[in-house]
Amino acid sequence: MYIPKLLKYSLTFAAQDFQALDYFTQYSNSSSVTTDLPNFGLKSEHSWSSFLQDIQDLNDKSDDTRYKLIFLARHGEAWHNVLGSLPNWYEISRQDTYKNYTLFDDDLTPTGESQISKVHDYWINELNNGAPYPQVFYTSPLRRTLHTYHITWGVENGSAIVVENLRERYGIETPEERHNKTWISDYCNVCEFEKGFAQDDELWKPDEQESKKHVRKRAKEWIQSLFIRDEHIISVTSHSGTIKQILKVIGHPKHSLQPGELIPVVVKGRKSHN
Repeated sequence: MYIPKLLKYSLTFAAQDFQALDYFTQYSNSSSVTTDLPNFGLKSEHSWSSFLQDIQDLNDKSDDTRYKLIFLARHGEAWHNVLGSLPNWYEISRQDTYKNYTLFDDDLTPTGESQISKVHDYWINELNNGAPYPQVFYTSPLRRTLHTYHITWGVENGSAIVVENLRERYGIETPEERHNKTWISDYCNVCEFEKGFAQDDELWKPDEQESKKHVRKRAKEWIQSLFIRDEHIISVTSHSGTIKQILKVIGHPKHSLQPGELIPVVVKGRKSHN
């Protein structure tokens, strides 16, 4: 299995401008499903070894740019995805429970667990075929993403970094409210937290929803944080709305992920000279 070496850069590197590069067929085909494609959709003119060498060479070439391969994964089907089609969802979504369902920071459904089990199998197959193993793992703090991370990678994988900026658009609906830090730590004991992660959810409000513009702002902040780190092969477990905003920030064509889907993106970050 190919495991690329870490690149060592100064932590003063601060990227401000981002550009998605066209290495994968999903870039130009928004209907493609990654898990139906060999090599995560890597274009046929590339092998994994040639692609990774390209990334290495590009990173070695300039002090002003960095290149990252990011696997963006949406959580599997959760209960709010099922109940969201109910005609009175507007009222239901403000409750912590509905009938026998827990909506507050809701979990995966059995279908969602099955979806992510298939993603796990796909990863194993592609890793055996030469795909690179991520050097760092990030996840949203919501339960459905933590559960997705567990099934995809297994607790023996090591630490995932829990990041507030990767959560779904927050406010009003209880599935978007998170548990406290202690609960998350108990649920995912292989997880670590970004610096400054609050004990309680200080962002979610019962009467105010976050704007899409603000989701995009925090998506950019998270991407900027990637470019001051050495890792260049990255796994992310997040949400549809957040992933849409990440794609906007990097200038990637629209690609709407269904529950349990993922997309690889290559991102060029350019250093600010201001």
